[in-house]
Amino acid sequence: MVLTAQGTPFIHSGQEYGRTKQFRDPTYRYPVSEDKVPNKAHLLVDEKGNPFDYPYFIHDSYDFSDAFNHFDCTKATDTKSFPENTKTRAFAKGLIALRKSTDAFNFKSKADVDARVTLLTVPGTNNVTQEDLVLGYQTVAFNGDHYLVYVNADSKSRQFDLSKITNGLSYIVLANGNQVNLYGISELSGVTINNHILNLDPLTATIIRLTNAKTPTDQLANPSEKTGSFGGKDTEVTKANVKASGKEDLVGNAELVNRDNG
Repeated sequence: MVLTAQGTPFIHSGQEYGRTKQFRDPTYRYPVSEDKVPNKAHLLVDEKGNPFDYPYFIHDSYDFSDAFNHFDCTKATDTKSFPENTKTRAFAKGLIALRKSTDAFNFKSKADVDARVTLLTVPGTNNVTQEDLVLGYQTVAFNGDHYLVYVNADSKSRQFDLSKITNGLSYIVLANGNQVNLYGISELSGVTINNHILNLDPLTATIIRLTNAKTPTDQLANPSEKTGSFGGKDTEVTKANVKASGKEDLVGNAELVNRDNG
């Protein structure tokens, strides 16, 4: 959400690979009694409510030693030992590439933001309530491309009617639950679009680009190989070719960070 928001994004050091401050002292490999809990530590558990190895994490370490505050760079680079962390880094890299590829996420004035960014998850529509766990908005680049950003932070799947938004424009899905790819994602995960209805799995976000027929060729070097259209029955498979200096800078194959440990 930070990297698709207007203004200057701020990413806390190590957040791009899921940095944590896990207390890996052998004395605390397993839960201890309350009187022996490390200072400023939280006891975390897995999705079943059970503690895992080294379950204590320090939540306020500004005056702790480097044993807690160091950066473990292997988590950002060692795909074999830390597959989830390296995937998360790739995901962040993909979002940065997306942000750099368009002006839609970085307008220079409040007037442009007010004119070009629209809230889509309005309370009272699409079953959205006043206090909800979903967010959707549209931002329109100066070249006419529309970007739809939807986030489902709910514990259940949510649906959104896109029929009044798309207006017959073609689309490619740039981000889903597993990856970010400016060329378009061929196999979607957690996201489906059928008959103008977007379905998002729990804890899943997506970014969709609606492409104006008059989009300059310096933005889209080649027409979509297989591009969905909201004018009729929508497809789930999308692929486009975006002109850029390096393909590797436009692709982020990643899943969300492993919240158990690491």
